[in-house]
This record gives sequence, C-alpha cells and structure tokens, in this order.
Amino acid sequence: MLTQMDCFGLTDLGHKRPTNQDHYLVADLNKSLRVHSTSLNLDDETRIYGGSQGKLLIVADGMGGEAEGERASTIAVDQLATYVLNSLSWCFRLEEGSEQDFQDHLEEALKSCQTSIQAVIS
Repeated sequence: MLTQMDCFGLTDLGHKRPTNQDHYLVADLNKSLRVHSTSLNLDDETRIYGGSQGKLLIVADGMGGEAEGERASTIAVDQLATYVLNSLSWCFRLEEGSEQDFQDHLEEALKSCQTSIQAVIS
C-alpha cells in the first residue's frame, strides 16, 4: 500500500560549537530518462520521470567538533547518495524474501563510506 509521506530536514548549530558539521539529504527515488534526441514534441535534454519508488533519507551527524567533522559528514551523504543512485538496484520492485539482500547492500555501502572517510581524514 503506497501512502503519501512529507519529509524535510534541518540542521542546528547547537550550543557548544561555533560551526555546524551536520548534513542531511531528503530525496525521492524514481526512475527517469533523459531525452537526447527525439522526433516527439519534446526539447532535447528533457527529463521524464516515472512514479516515486521510495524516499532516500540520509543523516550524517558531525564528529562533535573534531577537525574534519564537516568534511566527513559531507563525504558520507555524498557517497551514500551516489551509491544508492548508481549501484543499488532499488528501481526494481523488491521481490518477497529479498529484503536481506537489500539490507546487505546498504551495509556494504556504509562500510565503504566509513573506509573512504577514514582514508580522507586520517
């Protein structure tokens, strides 16, 4: 059963630190195609979207004021969004019983993200 869901994000500076290291992303996941050339009544580079397949909600909390915390949370959001967009087969309906595969892919993405962050900020 599909339902409507409104989502939004907000970060807060907090009371202790002079900078905000937190980042977030709220996005719709949907199939799309980009028209490069057509004889139809469409402009080149028009993008046509299918129905929403779901929502992508990512929150990356900073590192409590540690150096490179903002950079780490930026890398986390960017890399996870890129992974979901380009690597995960989310655009096909999940078959019953395949939820564990989906969870395994997300876990792999998080581990890869952690490795990337450690490489950059070490």
